[in-house]
This record gives sequence, C-alpha cells and structure tokens, in this order.
Amino acid sequence: MADIRQGATVVPHVLALVQSEKKASTPGWTHVETTPGGKKPWVDVPSQTGAVPTAWLRPMHTSLDLLPYMASREPPRAIIPADPDAGVLADPGRICSFWRELDEIYDAHRGVGRGTPPTLIRRFNFNRALSAQPLRPARGRRMVLYPASGDLMRAARTRAGVAVVNAKLYWLNVRSEAEAGYLVAILNARCLRRAFAESKESGRDFHLHPWRKVPIPRYDAKIPEHRRLAALCAVAEGVVEQRVRVELAGRPTLGQPGLSAAARLAVSESEAGQEMERIVARLLPDQAD
Repeated sequence: MADIRQGATVVPHVLALVQSEKKASTPGWTHVETTPGGKKPWVDVPSQTGAVPTAWLRPMHTSLDLLPYMASREPPRAIIPADPDAGVLADPGRICSFWRELDEIYDAHRGVGRGTPPTLIRRFNFNRALSAQPLRPARGRRMVLYPASGDLMRAARTRAGVAVVNAKLYWLNVRSEAEAGYLVAILNARCLRRAFAESKESGRDFHLHPWRKVPIPRYDAKIPEHRRLAALCAVAEGVVEQRVRVELAGRPTLGQPGLSAAARLAVSESEAGQEMERIVARLLPDQAD
C-alpha cells in the first residue's frame, strides 16, 4: 500500500483561506481578502487584505467538501507559499510583505506552549505535512482522500498535485486511476460500514485504523474483479455528480452530511452500486455485513 498521510494544518483560516480575490496591478500577483471567523482567539481577528503571488493560491481539499465519490465541488482557495521546484518556502516574508503581516498576526495570537510552531509557515508545515504533498501533477497518478474522522467512511479520488489537503483528511497517492477507483469503491462500500466503524479506536476517529484492521487486498490489474471495481467507480462518480446537481438545485444550502446521504442513496439504487457491493463482499467476506 502507498504511504498514507494526514493533511496539513492550514490554520487559522483567517490567515489562510481566501474569500475573494482579484488581479493586482503587478503582473503575477493577486489581491486577496481572507475568510473571517474560527475559534478563539482567531474569531476576533478580522479578515485581512493584501497581495500575494498568484502561484501561492491553491485549491484545498477539506472534510467539509469531501463526498462519497466526489473529492470536492468547489474547493476553497488557500494561501500556500510553495513552489513546485523549491517546495514549501522557509521564509515567505522575504518575497511578500502581506505574508509578513499575516505572520505578525499569527505571532501575536498563537499559543505559548513548547510545541506551538513559532511562525505561520511552520504552522502550515507542522510535521512536514505540507512538504510531503505533491505540488505538481504527475502523469497517471491519482490521490485517494478519506476523512480523519466521521460517523461513516467516505472516499473519493482526484488528480494528485493540483490541490493541497488539509488536516481533516488523509490522503494517499497511487500509481493509476484504476487503482484509485478500486480503493474508492471499497472504502465507500455499504457492506463494510460496520468493519470501518469498528476499526476506530477512539470516538469518531478513523486515522490509519481502517488500513490496519480491514485487510483490503492490494490492487492487482490481473484480477478481473479489481478491474471491474475500478470501472464501476467511474460510473458511481457520474451518478453522484448528477444527484448532487439535482439536490443543490432544490436545496442550495445543503451541506456535506445531506449531500453525502443523497450520494450514498443514489449509488445504492444504481446497478453499478449494487454490483460493487457484491464484488466487495466477495473480496472481504469476513468483514462484509
């Protein structure tokens, strides 16, 4: 199995997430306004405005956007001081005065514990969780996403290196779209809900427990059932995309739990979903309900 990692702690959102942006007068730069809100002490910090290099603005996958079979409808954008060649920048303030302002706000409000990162970029890259992520797309490779916690497992695949992943999600890069589809089909399988739920060792946290306690077979392109699951995953993705579009047309404010429930129902009612359940139950008979 590929290396499975937790996403990066791109917080606080008032210093990281972008709620609006427009081209700056300087080519290659964008004027942004950050997203207000959050927990104390950040709830009292107003949104910030300033210019950043356009290349620093990246989509970010979050648990609030992850649905079964759909990585994100409209991922938020975050300020990520990184370069595909140089990696995460150690001192973004040398390039961007607005980053220095954000860093000063972080320093004024951050905790004083010994484990608290001393700078904003080190907060983002705590335990090198940001450096570990791919910063440019690689041909053929796909990223599988699933939540760090939750009541029900849900997973989706996406192109690796396009967006960053935040700490409420786990991610793994695999070698092909087919392997990613195979894993996503298994992780979303209704017949394995009990097995994934029982894999949790504390509260609602999945973390790495599903991989340690549910013996998911490695993808093998020579096995017809593995290839079939990958193909059916693509069908399920189309089913979910269509159902989400319909749900949002009638209920535009419907959130992740409601959309996830609608997505699961749509897949379970489809021929593709029912065939996937039969295959997964054969692959993991001791874990299937």
